[in-house]
Amino acid sequence: DDWKTKGLCRFHPNPELWFPVSRRDSLPAKVICDKCPVEQVCLEQALLSREDWGTWGGLSEWDRERLHGRDRHNYEEQVGLGCTVPAT
Repeated sequence: DDWKTKGLCRFHPNPELWFPVSRRDSLPAKVICDKCPVEQVCLEQALLSREDWGTWGGLSEWDRERLHGRDRHNYEEQVGLGCTVPAT
């Protein structure tokens, strides 16, 4: 969990930015995530733990929901990351 201490979201004055109320409201957090040094590991952890809320690693809860509705056997192919989530 050391990666969490390096996230740009940790130092942002408005943590609510990462918990948008609509898909469109998630854009400001995604822009910050795009510059974050731990974006990839953050997203991997959110996918592996099936994080339900907020923007993690540049994907909003709606983006991740869309991924979960697809083939759950191989997230690596879907998002281009080095993580694989087993099917449920």
